[in-house]
Amino acid sequence: MLKNVKRSARWGFTLIELLVVISIIALLVGILLPALGAAREAAKSSVCKSNMRQIAIASLTYAEDSEQMLPYGKYDTFNNRLPAYDGRGEIQMQNGAVYGGNQELYACPSDEVERVIIRNDRQSILSYAMNSLADNYGKETPAAPGICGSQYGYATGPWKFKSLTVPEVTMPSDTILIVDYHIDGGVNGWINVGRVAAATAYRNPNRMAAHKSKVNQVFCDGHVEQTPFDVLFENAKDNNLNDFNDSKWDAIR
Repeated sequence: MLKNVKRSARWGFTLIELLVVISIIALLVGILLPALGAAREAAKSSVCKSNMRQIAIASLTYAEDSEQMLPYGKYDTFNNRLPAYDGRGEIQMQNGAVYGGNQELYACPSDEVERVIIRNDRQSILSYAMNSLADNYGKETPAAPGICGSQYGYATGPWKFKSLTVPEVTMPSDTILIVDYHIDGGVNGWINVGRVAAATAYRNPNRMAAHKSKVNQVFCDGHVEQTPFDVLFENAKDNNLNDFNDSKWDAIR
């Protein structure tokens, strides 16, 4: 007489099976994490480019209402000219952050620099800088023909503000208007050849090349590009001597 033998069902994993599953999960994580990181950075870069494009549109619209003069500013930030054009409005400008502007529009998502608050608690992040005219106590520096400026002279009286007009920019599609510039020492919102080329922390590519060693920049015609750091200095006559004529910084070449 045959007896029915009941076999107990086996549930769960053996040690080998568990190790195989863990190995597969680790492999998938190793494959997916870099892709997720790249996607996250691409999204941040896209937001940064969108910010720049909006700021450029605001700047060019400002110029239309200001006899074609592009926003001036140096020790008073260029974005202080733009509250009526960038969506903030005059009332928000008066009640909000004066020195940094719109926290969202003027802050690059990849800007992780810790700021030193040097003015007051209304200061906010300003991740972008306008291509500035270099000056020397009120006298323009010929080797630094940028866009915006605020000429000053201690012996000549009050501050004198100046920027180029749109027609004065000879190659708008190849002239930098605004560039990524993440620094910890204030929010002036300007950059010129002295700051870029000097052998100081300002030249550190990490201050400008925040997007996987590349720099976002918007040009005077409103289009945005992302290029390696060194491309910013192509065709410059002598970037070691602060002569950036014929480069993308040169607005009147």
